[in-house]
Amino acid sequence: MSRLPILLAIAVALVLAYGLGETLYEDIVVAPWATNGAEGRLHAHAKNVTRVGGSAAAVRGVIRRAVRLDSAPYSSAPASSGWQQEITSAVAVAAQPRHVVALAADGTDAEAWALPGAYWAVYAGDPVVFVGRDAVPPAAMSIVQSYGVPVYVLAPEELVSDQVIDALARVAPAQRVASDDLSSHAVAVAEFRDDATGFGWGRTQDARTGYFDFVLAAPSEAEQALAALPLAREDAATFLFVSDDGSLPAATDRYIWGQRADWFSTPAEGPYKHFWVVGDRMSFAAEGRLDLSVEKSPYATMGEVGLGPLEALAIAFIALGIAGAVLVLVHGARLLPDVMLSTRLAWAYTALLVPVLGVLLYFAAYRRPILNPGERMPRWLRPPAIQAAAATAMGFGYGAPLMVGIAWLFGYFGFPLFFGQWADGWPFVFGAGMPQMMFWMYVLAVLVSWPLAMIPMRAMMSGSSPRAVVWPSLGVMALGMAVVSLGMMTGAWWLIMTKIPMMPKEDDLMWFGAFWIASTLGFLVAWPLNWPMVRTHLKQGAM
Repeated sequence: MSRLPILLAIAVALVLAYGLGETLYEDIVVAPWATNGAEGRLHAHAKNVTRVGGSAAAVRGVIRRAVRLDSAPYSSAPASSGWQQEITSAVAVAAQPRHVVALAADGTDAEAWALPGAYWAVYAGDPVVFVGRDAVPPAAMSIVQSYGVPVYVLAPEELVSDQVIDALARVAPAQRVASDDLSSHAVAVAEFRDDATGFGWGRTQDARTGYFDFVLAAPSEAEQALAALPLAREDAATFLFVSDDGSLPAATDRYIWGQRADWFSTPAEGPYKHFWVVGDRMSFAAEGRLDLSVEKSPYATMGEVGLGPLEALAIAFIALGIAGAVLVLVHGARLLPDVMLSTRLAWAYTALLVPVLGVLLYFAAYRRPILNPGERMPRWLRPPAIQAAAATAMGFGYGAPLMVGIAWLFGYFGFPLFFGQWADGWPFVFGAGMPQMMFWMYVLAVLVSWPLAMIPMRAMMSGSSPRAVVWPSLGVMALGMAVVSLGMMTGAWWLIMTKIPMMPKEDDLMWFGAFWIASTLGFLVAWPLNWPMVRTHLKQGAM
């Protein structure tokens, strides 16, 4: 019988460790490095992403319907003479353009390198010229000279040399905006802004306003990206790259998370961002990550993925709790061998769910031992407040983590919701998820910890047979857990319903954070209410 509390403590530890491990995996492994497939739950998000797959013709047909191409000021069909002509046909040049966009005419992946610049040109109405690696074609130079406005070369040096920029600079101001790889190049174009000339999107992390879109495609799907060019003008969409393997390149991933917007009072405040994914390369996991990256969140907490005050508090509670539990276990094993292992485990779980305070109360409880030769176990001289704390820890240390473990199992496996005709009106609460979960957390915690923890411990402490303490231990356990639940359930309800923007799932950090903080509240409520039970000898406060 004496091993039952230890086995129960180990079982609860395994459940909590698995739950925290799943949360860590979701937050650190699945989310940042998801590539192909649909790992985790991220693939289910599609609120902020519109996916247009298929061939270039299929993409063009969807875009035609989306932006009403029949009334648009540019061609609605691909040019027959190639991708360069398709870009120039898509640009409705402004009556008095303020800039000229120069793109690479040839070279490795020149079509893909041209996409970020093409999207800007279509949006701004800037004329586009194509230049060679080391020379400017006469027709292109004539266009630059005729407009006499600044020229922006949106291509890396490997495709357009500095010699070309020097040649352009002899007839108009010329400047290169580029990066060394495709994904970084697209981000560089998206972030660049020349305030003096008005050139560039200027969509940096600091630019927290703007109702604009992004188009994403893989380099191998440049034809589909060209088919979506009208989105640049109609939806102010700038262009970003997806990797050909379906994942998000590091530069793109960093950039999109910087585009997240916050709200202070209501999500209706705006601004909003949206992604158009064209082609079939992007994985559903990466698409879900896109969607989550710009999901609006309240400024106070930064939502599900950022680190706000509540998340920071949850991490501190969990980290300090784990450290405190390890300290109590090591200290008890080395310096308090006469104390029952089941008692030391109760204190360890108390330190786990009541960070810092649990450790302080543990040391306060074992400062001055009184070794009475006439008793089977040592008793400690403790003031009333510490006796009440020790009595609380004996019940709380098994009941509270068991309730958290039961709640996690309910979240992981689910539980039935039942509503009948009786649920019309206020009785609805009896069939709702949160009340059901809290009811069964309490009932199952009492029914499990009563035979496995309370009966063996009470029998050992009193020197009685287990049969003699069956019913007294049930009453004490039920009353003690009810007192803990008074603070714990109320605290969890208050945190989840009023302080967390969305109902957390069992693999969310704030699920554990809410129950960890609520457990501390439960201990603080139960602590003073346990003193009457100590005084009437219903509970032991000196062992």
